Amino acid sequence: MLLNKKGKKLRILLVEDSKIIREIIKKNLAQYQIIEADTLQKAKEFLKNDKFDIIILDLNLPDGDGSELLNLLDITSKVIVITSNLNPHIEHILYEKGITTFLPKNLDKEIFISQLKESIETIKQKNNILFIDKDTQYLKELKNILNHDFTFITCEDKILKIDIDLILINIHCKNINEILKIIKTLKLTFPYIPIIAIYKHLKISEYGLLRREGVSDFIKYPFLKEEVILKINNYLNYVEKFKEQKENIKNLTKTLSKEIKKNLQKENFLRIQARKAQMGELLALIAHQLKQPINHIKISNYILKEFINENIDKQQAIEATNQIDISCDYIAKTIDTFKNFFKPKKRELTTLKEIVEEALIILKPLIDTSGIKVEINEIKDTQLRIFKNDFIQVIINLIKNAIEVLIERKIENPKITIIIDEKKLIIKDNAGGIPNNVLKKLFKPYTSTKGEKGTGLGLYMSKKIVEDILNGKITAYNDKEGAVFEITL
Repeated sequence: MLLNKKGKKLRILLVEDSKIIREIIKKNLAQYQIIEADTLQKAKEFLKNDKFDIIILDLNLPDGDGSELLNLLDITSKVIVITSNLNPHIEHILYEKGITTFLPKNLDKEIFISQLKESIETIKQKNNILFIDKDTQYLKELKNILNHDFTFITCEDKILKIDIDLILINIHCKNINEILKIIKTLKLTFPYIPIIAIYKHLKISEYGLLRREGVSDFIKYPFLKEEVILKINNYLNYVEKFKEQKENIKNLTKTLSKEIKKNLQKENFLRIQARKAQMGELLALIAHQLKQPINHIKISNYILKEFINENIDKQQAIEATNQIDISCDYIAKTIDTFKNFFKPKKRELTTLKEIVEEALIILKPLIDTSGIKVEINEIKDTQLRIFKNDFIQVIINLIKNAIEVLIERKIENPKITIIIDEKKLIIKDNAGGIPNNVLKKLFKPYTSTKGEKGTGLGLYMSKKIVEDILNGKITAYNDKEGAVFEITL
């Protein structure tokens, strides 16, 4: 199916008073968008308010001569004339307007439709050439040389609304400064379109000025047919390739934008899923951390009841109230720790040691019940201004992963070592390392070191936080004892 220059289905205005012929044409050209007009007046209304790629025109209409429509046509529209008879005078007028396709109605139906289809399928998407000159003699000669294969547009036409492919400007007997101004304006309006200057006589100095201002080439008058055809076709081929590349870039940009949007949506979904998973884990930690002080308060409350019933002495009651105070302070401190962790992100002045210690406070109940030794090796600490809570989230995830794998593999003398060296943080364990097939894709979403127990989002989100939010780098590898995670800020 033939498409117009914008890649859309061809729009055809069918101007024909015979309903039978209209139905035949519509039935056989169903692949195109066809708008019907059975009178001259209707056709005029359509052409005033709309644009068409092709006009199938009957000249003999009940309310007038179809040739009246030619003055209303968009200059880029193509016309196929269908008529019962065509006198030479009208044919000459139509030819002068660039109309060269005529189909007699009295042909056999199948032959008529076949020729009509062939005319549409083979009709050229004529290139639009902007011609700058008030002298119509040059234009007439060019049209004859080029056999009406192009649409010539003059300055009187609405050129800004038209897709221009080439510019021809007659500089003969013109003031060079005026010509330079016109060329400068043309280059601003059509920056990528070649300009060919038509001349009779040209000084070397003028040639240089015109070249520098943006003239691509020159054609001498009187015209040499071979030169005109060769140069115009060469530049139109260049423009066609440029427009194809431009369209390809446009399509690639659209595709890229869609992919970026899809990836952002996917990433946002993964962030939400990871955040939910982390929230669940942290709530479990909070519950675990509050169990012990709550139990102490329950025991102390029992002791106070016994004191009221005079079953124990005053000293034990005092110790019980002290224990309640200690437990309440511990609960308040725990709540503050987690409350600060969920505060909105902001850069804070801190140190790696301070961040590690806060992460370990949150993980304390898990570490205590697991019996795993956590060792901090501080080589050199330094102050940093970073998103503290985001980094704590990463450290919690790495240490928690290490604790879980040490428990799962039942490692004797389990140990996690944390090394602080200025802007570098290393977290390592002695659990035997990460399998090579997992290590290769460790930071990709839905890759888990815990099998079905893990979500596969923790390490992916840790990498995103380190690289996108903290502007750092995170790597993972195995040493002789186990897995090593290295973060550089």
